[in-house]
Amino acid sequence: NIGDKLGIAPKKARRYLTKHIGEFVYEGDSVARYMKTNQVRIASSPSTGQVVDFNPQTGVMTIQYNSKPTNYHAHVSGVVSKVEQDRAIRIMYRAKRLSAAIGWGSPIHGSLIWMAEFSPKPIPEDSIVALGFKPDITCLKQLASQAAGIICPSIDEADLCNYLNTEQGVINTGGEHIPASLVLVHGFGDIALLPHQERYFKDNTNKYCMLEPHTRIRAGVVRAGINILE
Repeated sequence: NIGDKLGIAPKKARRYLTKHIGEFVYEGDSVARYMKTNQVRIASSPSTGQVVDFNPQTGVMTIQYNSKPTNYHAHVSGVVSKVEQDRAIRIMYRAKRLSAAIGWGSPIHGSLIWMAEFSPKPIPEDSIVALGFKPDITCLKQLASQAAGIICPSIDEADLCNYLNTEQGVINTGGEHIPASLVLVHGFGDIALLPHQERYFKDNTNKYCMLEPHTRIRAGVVRAGINILE
């Protein structure tokens, strides 16, 4: 209440406003100032936000912070086992996990598709395609136009830079804005899948897959991962 803060009648508060409807203020900013002989009274904003209303009869100013919430998807079906208020939740789920060398992009989920060799045939939208071969940049870009995620044994580093549009460090990855999340099972070069890795993808084709690209090499190692939900 501006009138109360300035020590004047609420109906007189309007003439002393320094901030008006539509203006943005930070906590502690002056929103009204009343000057009298040898005395200055200031009404400060109690919070950060936009001035959305002022009632000239009551002297009440309304400040509101209009935030846009971000949807954070679970990517798995499971049971919430722990909640840290306003910070995090823990979800328990069952999955068969295959660790990978490194990844880029956001965590995603979708139906797993096995592709032993490149095919120009359309693939289901928002699927995760696992390749049995090393793709080149043309192949990567074509697959990324349809798939939500791409898993491959290895790749040439030059093709990766082309795909990411940047030189990529390998200490901490994940969260890059790219057409489709990318996970390398082995890394750079010309390295094929091992028999048990190929079998993992073949046996789980069309099953629900959750891809975790985030990788950290130092200060607490985090491996990229491929999870098949049970």
